[in-house]
Amino acid sequence: MLLAANVAGMLSWADEVWAQVPTFLGRTQTDVLFAKTVVFAFACSLAQPLNFLFLKELAMSYKKSRFWLSVVIVMLLAALLNVGLAHADMLRVNSLADSIADDGACTLREAIINANEDAATWPDCRAGQGADVIYLDDLSGTILLTSDLPPITDPDGLVLHGPAVQHQLTIDGDNQYRILNVQAGPMTVRNLTLTGANSSSYGSVLSAPHGSTIEIWDSFVTNSSNSAIAIEGGSLTVVGSSFESNSGSFGAGIWATNNPSASQAAPVLLIDNSTFVGNLVSESGHAIYQYTGSLTINNSMLWSNGASNQGRGVVGYAGNTDITVTGCQFLSNHGWQGVALHDGGGSGTLRVENSIFGDNHASYRGGVIHSGGGMAIDIYHSTFQDNSADAEGGAISSYAPITIDRSTFSNNISAQTGGAIFTYSDGGTITITNSLFQNNSANFGGAIFYGRGLYVTNSTFYLNTAGVGGGALGSFTGWGEITNSTFDHNAALQGATLYFSSNSDPNLVLRNNIFANPSMSANCFSYNGTYPDGGSNLQYPDASCSVSIPVLDPLLDPNGPQDNGGPTWTIALQAGSPAIDRVP
Repeated sequence: MLLAANVAGMLSWADEVWAQVPTFLGRTQTDVLFAKTVVFAFACSLAQPLNFLFLKELAMSYKKSRFWLSVVIVMLLAALLNVGLAHADMLRVNSLADSIADDGACTLREAIINANEDAATWPDCRAGQGADVIYLDDLSGTILLTSDLPPITDPDGLVLHGPAVQHQLTIDGDNQYRILNVQAGPMTVRNLTLTGANSSSYGSVLSAPHGSTIEIWDSFVTNSSNSAIAIEGGSLTVVGSSFESNSGSFGAGIWATNNPSASQAAPVLLIDNSTFVGNLVSESGHAIYQYTGSLTINNSMLWSNGASNQGRGVVGYAGNTDITVTGCQFLSNHGWQGVALHDGGGSGTLRVENSIFGDNHASYRGGVIHSGGGMAIDIYHSTFQDNSADAEGGAISSYAPITIDRSTFSNNISAQTGGAIFTYSDGGTITITNSLFQNNSANFGGAIFYGRGLYVTNSTFYLNTAGVGGGALGSFTGWGEITNSTFDHNAALQGATLYFSSNSDPNLVLRNNIFANPSMSANCFSYNGTYPDGGSNLQYPDASCSVSIPVLDPLLDPNGPQDNGGPTWTIALQAGSPAIDRVP
């Protein structure tokens, strides 16, 4: 028979499911009472198998066809929300002790053993059966481990369900022991604080070396060493959770790879609405490290991870890996290079959307992103502000191709080259549209130093500064085309706007641009030749870019970039500007 507590739970569940049914399907008082009876009976049949003929007879007793549509919807909802419940059991831990004894107290250790063995091996806890749920929600305090917990070996899977109140229950590895070792089956952790774990191999909090499906919900993973969570193959989903002050060599919070010798598929990771703070590695991935597979990070905050001169990337990755970052904030992180996102070499794509990168610092290069070559970088509608590097690329250094659209780079600093972006002479092409570069600085290329191709369209460069050459753009060997863009109040000792130092003519075609109001030097500088004039350009107050470009004051808004209705801030033209309707 069902226990009274479970009956009450089923009634509450019936209320919740019925609330999802649209009102237009018929919800008179009689309808509601009858439907709740059906839902309750169905819930009971899922939790403890009953004769479904009872449901049939109950249904036949009610003749309202429109209402029957409601009942069908309710039954489908019930089935979707409770798949597998008929083959599961629920074990309830009622003791904080970490012991095995026939003493009337059900401990976590005993519950795991019973779940693994689908038996009441320890009679203080209920017998396991199929995919088990171990409830710890009545506990408050800390379970201090005295050894590693038993490995999870039930192929049907296990759920650890903690209290709804944050930090109410902690499982502590005492800085000596691994907490969870998943050898088989899926594993879900909910509403728990997992701390102080230690192990000789990766995954001190949770290790899943055999391609399991792992989920972490609304939990805290803290102060653990040798990578808190480690998976090989399989999948990991983390939602509403926090990783704080973990350490390791790779992936202090999460380490994911595949095991080719075990013919595992590449791992699939999803991180959503989670926080990573104060994590530290010696090699790569202060928060997360992944080798091959796919990684998606949504709506998460990663801040104050890493340390000066130590480690690469809050998120580090290598191999054939696709990375998607959406709606995230990377703030005040530190490291050696590629401080927020670091590509250690491989293939795939890094896609960044609607994200903010601020106050990150690299002791070497790539204050935010470094790409080692094969992984293309795509950036959309994102902001890079107040980032810095002691060498190349205050925000980005890359050998790989870069695409940037509707994004803003402001106040980024490189102590050497490429205040916002730096690409290598043997690297990929940069393509930029509808973006703003403001107040970035470096010795060469205050905003961008391009080693190869550069293609800029509908973008604005304002108040960028180079200590030597190229206040806005600088290059020694690159080429490309600048179209429909505005350069205003940039500064450098040579080429306040454009700088090219090769003995060959600069192969940067200029079409329908404005180059105006330079500081410290003329707009354009080239060791040899002039910039190709593609037509409809303006320069002011000098003719340094090309003698074929008219020298006219474009009458730009003296307030600089403002919100003029575009995807990023732009500089408006004042009335009477010769740039108005200039394109034929």
